Amino acid sequence: MMNDSGSAKPPSPPRLRSANLPEIVDRPYTDPEPFLSGHPILPEDMDINDFSLAQLHEMNQKLLEESMGAEGPLISWPEDISALRDEYSNLPDFVAQINTLSNQGYRTIIRVKGDGDCFYRALAFIYLRQLICSASARSLDQLSATKTVLADAGFDEIAYDTPYDLVMGLVKSDSAGHELWNTFTDQSTSNYIVMYMRLLTSAHIHLNQDFFSGFYQNIASDSETSNPLAKFRRQFVEPLGKEADDIQVTALVQALKFHVKIAYLDGRSPNGQVNFHDFGLDAGDAPGNSEPPVLLYRPGHYDILQKDA
Repeated sequence: MMNDSGSAKPPSPPRLRSANLPEIVDRPYTDPEPFLSGHPILPEDMDINDFSLAQLHEMNQKLLEESMGAEGPLISWPEDISALRDEYSNLPDFVAQINTLSNQGYRTIIRVKGDGDCFYRALAFIYLRQLICSASARSLDQLSATKTVLADAGFDEIAYDTPYDLVMGLVKSDSAGHELWNTFTDQSTSNYIVMYMRLLTSAHIHLNQDFFSGFYQNIASDSETSNPLAKFRRQFVEPLGKEADDIQVTALVQALKFHVKIAYLDGRSPNGQVNFHDFGLDAGDAPGNSEPPVLLYRPGHYDILQKDA
């Protein structure tokens, strides 16, 4: 890892905001006890629009625990989106959004374990699947270039050589399609890939500090270190289990030169509307001008959406 200097006292995670994501008003609450138990049922005097982000996060985490379990796979086989609808059966605003997705052709969901690495694991899966399907020299060149990014950012080669070789070997394999699932469901190999994606995210932020400093609010007021962006990378990007926010999402898709859409499922949109947000390349730059892959975002978690074939 890089030897960034900084205070031993960890900072509070900065609140990040990207122009690509909708502004959400967070309504604080004072109840110190968990307000949900088991399957979510709204209190009689509480509407979904009164939920704070913390409450939505808690609710979704409980649903994830029920749907995948503590011993569930890191990434699941595709399943019908109706299973997700059933989980939110007591929340009609969520059900309306899920119905909208289904009506738009998104009938399948690939679940990703909610362990703090879900964004990196989900994006890595759809990215490598697309590379395997395209099997083009351009795609391999783009993957090869990510190793150069890590070197330019100052990471020791020993930190990324093994996961890079794993990823490149997977893409080049004659049976890559079958091996992709095995690789992502195995704890060791799957986490190697997540680690590579995290290091690449950190490296891209480091090499584009002027751009990413703009994601912060009041970052200049951090007097604990001369390089707060380096501290953020070390504490909130590189370690496994740290959730991704707007800055990490933007950095990784830029580093991979990848285009992805994120469907925002929060139960707050009128008439079941689902907002899609683009990250990365323009659609016209995607291989074969194909529609980009889609991640499903619920506060605190990412899964993968698929349309009918």
